[in-house]
Amino acid sequence: MKNKLLTVSMPPHLRSGDKVSLRMYHTSLALLPALFCGVYFFGWRALLIVALSIVSAMVTEFIACKIMGKMSTLSDGSAFLQGMILGMILPPAVPWWIPIVGGFICISLGKQLFGGLGNYPFNPALVGFVILAISWPDHMTSWLGVAGPFAGGSNLVQSPIELLKIWGIMDFEEYGFKQLFMGNTPGAIGATSSLALLSGGLYLIWKKIIRWEIPAGFLGAIFIIATLCYVIDSDVNPLPCFHLVIGLAAIGAFFIATEPVTSPYTRPGLWCFGIGCGVMTMLIRLWGGHIEGIAYGILLMNCVTPLFDRIRPRVYGRVKASA
Repeated sequence: MKNKLLTVSMPPHLRSGDKVSLRMYHTSLALLPALFCGVYFFGWRALLIVALSIVSAMVTEFIACKIMGKMSTLSDGSAFLQGMILGMILPPAVPWWIPIVGGFICISLGKQLFGGLGNYPFNPALVGFVILAISWPDHMTSWLGVAGPFAGGSNLVQSPIELLKIWGIMDFEEYGFKQLFMGNTPGAIGATSSLALLSGGLYLIWKKIIRWEIPAGFLGAIFIIATLCYVIDSDVNPLPCFHLVIGLAAIGAFFIATEPVTSPYTRPGLWCFGIGCGVMTMLIRLWGGHIEGIAYGILLMNCVTPLFDRIRPRVYGRVKASA
């Protein structure tokens, strides 16, 4: 009998009836409430920043496919989504060219360099964000005050997480939990309103686009470590609930860490990944040199995702070997 060549695709080998494009469009739809809040609080310029990031990512995707002689993959929606997420985690006062450069880096270095969708080891949006943060740190901490509906602020201010990290709890306490939860505070364009992000995240869980284990482990680890710190020294550390609604916590837990290519697929792996992201985030927030630890924490855990994929669920009904 003639030997047949068996071609095995890259893991994981779990199959569902969902299309990639459908998952991407559902995720983009779930981000719209947070994007609306960003435009509402920071003005129409915030929408321009996100739009430039999306266009840059999609143009880069198209050119990369042409250069490599591949069929265009714009229709799967992944470039649109990555550009949208990158734009939403940028400060509203960045120069217009920052989202353009970020969108190019996101797709070229974060995605297409590794072979495109399904092959990259690190979240592309975070690759673009971190390179921007390292290259232009002043621009990447340009926060605007909230002046009014769709008006945006004109003065550069410090974000709540910067106040907590640099000046301590006294200056941070000028913001109440309700204000932080609703998003009426300086911060990234689409990451200030935890309410909007929570509603979008619950929508994705309801539609079974994402698994609930990663957000639960992520936010749970942040809350537990914040609680321990508060119990040890409440004069320095705020109430644990505040760590859940500042910085990129909500968008990181529901929309970035749950990215299917760079996260595990087994239930034990999902728990380990989510908890690891939360632990690394708090270690960087509390004792690291960077103000926000979400991006670096998730990227570090992306490195060990292949190890988490090796954690297998218990197999039932296995036949014992005969003597």
